[in-house]
Amino acid sequence: MPFTDSRLGPGTLTLGTVPAEYGFQVSALALTPAVDETDGTPTLAEPDPAPLMTTDYTLDGTAIMDFTDPAGLSRYAYDNDGDIVDFEWVPNTSSPATLTGQVQMRAFPIGGAVGEQVTQDFSWPCQSKPTWTDTLGRETEAVAE
Repeated sequence: MPFTDSRLGPGTLTLGTVPAEYGFQVSALALTPAVDETDGTPTLAEPDPAPLMTTDYTLDGTAIMDFTDPAGLSRYAYDNDGDIVDFEWVPNTSSPATLTGQVQMRAFPIGGAVGEQVTQDFSWPCQSKPTWTDTLGRETEAVAE
């Protein structure tokens, strides 16, 4: 299979039920897994049990601040701080990938250096493993080799 040099953008990011699209204010975005592995409980039958593994996800990114748009991403994060909202992320509109799920919103810092374009990083925890759907309608929970 030939290698494709995939790049982010142009893409979309939608949050919640409001038909606003926030991709124009996001300069970086990633779905980040965090793996936690702990020892399993030994039993008489299994003195050396396999480790227990859980994976949590966050939607991490960098946003360009917009103090003039009352419907902008910084204001949306501020107004919905702590709320659980749906998200849909299309990393590149010419590719088949769409990632959907729910995140718990966190407000991000407002402001920055005077005279410079203000950007802020954000990290929103996912409520469960997001769904990866391609344009063929296939949903992918995990890829096994």
